[in-house]
Amino acid sequence: MVETILTAFASFFLNPIVCIGFITLFIIAHWRVKQERSSFHTRVYARRADFLLSTIPSIVTGVLVSIVTIAAGVVLPTDILVAITLATLLLLLTGQMHWLTPTYVFFLVALYLVVFPQFIEFTFLEIGEQPYLYAAIMFSVAVLLFSQGILVKKDGRKLISPQLKKGKRGRFIGVHKINRLWIVPVVFFIPESAFILPWPWPTFSIGSESIQPILFPILLGFKQQSHNHLETRFYHYTRVYLLLAGIAAVSTMILLYFPNEWLFVSILGFIALLHAISQMTIRNKEKKDTVFFTEEEESCRVVGVLPNSPADKMKILLGEQISKVNGQTVHDEMTLYQALQKNPVYCKIEVKDKNGEKRFVQGPLYSGEHYQLGVLLVRKQEKLSNSII
Repeated sequence: MVETILTAFASFFLNPIVCIGFITLFIIAHWRVKQERSSFHTRVYARRADFLLSTIPSIVTGVLVSIVTIAAGVVLPTDILVAITLATLLLLLTGQMHWLTPTYVFFLVALYLVVFPQFIEFTFLEIGEQPYLYAAIMFSVAVLLFSQGILVKKDGRKLISPQLKKGKRGRFIGVHKINRLWIVPVVFFIPESAFILPWPWPTFSIGSESIQPILFPILLGFKQQSHNHLETRFYHYTRVYLLLAGIAAVSTMILLYFPNEWLFVSILGFIALLHAISQMTIRNKEKKDTVFFTEEEESCRVVGVLPNSPADKMKILLGEQISKVNGQTVHDEMTLYQALQKNPVYCKIEVKDKNGEKRFVQGPLYSGEHYQLGVLLVRKQEKLSNSII
């Protein structure tokens, strides 16, 4: 039993998707930290956060998805798993994490499965021997899309990266960027004859067919940039994923009764097109929205908050405005720093939330903490100040 479990995990981590996925996570983390330091001379999260904050959600999602695939008895031939691997690697090469979604991955698989053999002479898979293959693939798409929607909603906002860029008028504006990747381990079934192993491996029988479980990595990604209210973007994207999952679920029932290859490709193509249109619509709306993180005349707009900093402990939130510190009006980094020097060990702050309502927060200050309470602001000068973490 122990040998079987260890073998399953070994086969999972030896998959090239996992290795390249970890490399991609490192590149994402390195680039995020580099951009944050360029904007604020400090980083919000360490590089390891991209790995640590994705691990538990990926495992939990994998367990829940695997329960569904095991209960449904989803059988995918090894040729399909190879096609999923190739499609995932191809999309990874683009560097666009929002393309790592079941809609695009499985649409490429469908093209490879049905369309390419019409023009290239090779035997890819004997579909006639597996009448439920199309329904099994579509069911997998539905479950994975639903899982991706939940991941984006529950976990996507944990690594919001505040950054600065030049706006249309040449002034700095604040933006929030998210670039996430989840490596989700999912249990599928493959035909027993697919692998001949020298050690015992569990097999199950469905009618006259014997199948084996395999732990397979599915990569799910999400990428978004916003200069306005990022929270609403999570709602929009989650709604898109759940809508597409519903379409895929209904299509599964259709393909159970009408397992036609061109119907299969057409449905996946329609889902992929609908997903692409939804993504472009959300991004175009973002471009037209008013910039939220800008310079303020009589306050400081908070673009980011460093974890475990005084501002974090005082519950100062993204998008809020700091209008007064120790009774003194502040409007940029310099006036904020000067106001803090009036009482270096304790501060009282007047904060305005996104609705303009005022509240007061206060707390002690300790030596070695960030010189700006740990708040990241839209700066007005090109020159960066040194910071102490």
